[in-house]
Amino acid sequence: MPSFATSILRSLGAKVSAYGRKLRHRSGVWQTGKVILLASLAVVLAAFLLWPKAQAREASNVDTIMQIAQVFGTARLDRDSNSSPRISAELDGFAYTITFFDCGPSDTCSSAQFVTHFDVMADQAKLDQWNGQTAGPRAYFDAMGGTSLAQTTQLDDAPGPAIVMGMIGNWGNAVFDFAVLIDP
Repeated sequence: MPSFATSILRSLGAKVSAYGRKLRHRSGVWQTGKVILLASLAVVLAAFLLWPKAQAREASNVDTIMQIAQVFGTARLDRDSNSSPRISAELDGFAYTITFFDCGPSDTCSSAQFVTHFDVMADQAKLDQWNGQTAGPRAYFDAMGGTSLAQTTQLDDAPGPAIVMGMIGNWGNAVFDFAVLIDP
């Protein structure tokens, strides 16, 4: 006994299988059209998903980092002698500088270098101990007669606020740990 749906389909002139399902079109034109439709939907979906990422690249990563640096403490934006953006900031009583490199016209830069200077001249053994670690900022004797800590970070895309907060927080932890090491 045919189902109600099968009866309606037959009354409309549709071909129905023995199992009560409408037979699908299996012609080459139908298959090609289906592939084109699915490919078009995939392109539209990809464009929709990638649009925010393309817009984020337009935003200045210098501005994002500046705003987060101000949350952690005082921060001021200026330019260095090469006209690259530079942030001079303070975090828990330690002054540090973020200098940006390979910047585009909208201050979207590909890397940033964090640097903190200490007036204390650390001994070579402590610098070797610090630099013996496999990752993190590097310590060196600077031209001002003290010791500095520096780390360069890649900014391939415009980093979001959570990533910037992590970068600055990790920098603050490293500076504090280094200060304890060289001036116990």
